Amino acid sequence: MNNIVSRIALKIKRKETPFAAFLHRLAKAVLTFSMPTVKFVHLPLYYVDRSVREGINWVLRTFWWTPLFRARCESAGKNLNIPNEIPYIMGSHLRIIVGDNVTIMRTTIGASKIFDAPLLKIGNNSTIGYGTTISVAKEVTIGDHCLIGPGCLIMDSDDHPIE
Repeated sequence: MNNIVSRIALKIKRKETPFAAFLHRLAKAVLTFSMPTVKFVHLPLYYVDRSVREGINWVLRTFWWTPLFRARCESAGKNLNIPNEIPYIMGSHLRIIVGDNVTIMRTTIGASKIFDAPLLKIGNNSTIGYGTTISVAKEVTIGDHCLIGPGCLIMDSDDHPIE
């Protein structure tokens, strides 16, 4: 069965007959079809789409992501903002202290098992960018007014003891 389908597909790709050439043109037309845009119809739909997405994001941020992350923290200041999903946290023994006016994008925070109570402290008015990875062995302190860009790697150890 597969052999027959493969042979037919190959004939269409090679356009070996007029009918195969027609099927090739038809497939290409179907695969490259683009819906015409009617601006007075599609522009309001665009704004409805954006509003619904932003509304859902606000509900998730306000009633799910931020409270769940705040519950995981040892302490968290006012105006904690988790705009796009809870940071992925590895290590149940990791202690997290967050200051006021902190924004944490989707990040990965991990704690090694070298020390008993690793601590991550994030100061006031700081932002941790999307895709940042923070690895805590003993203590990582991010000061006040820090803006950490996306995709950064912050570590206080290479997680390999010398012994």
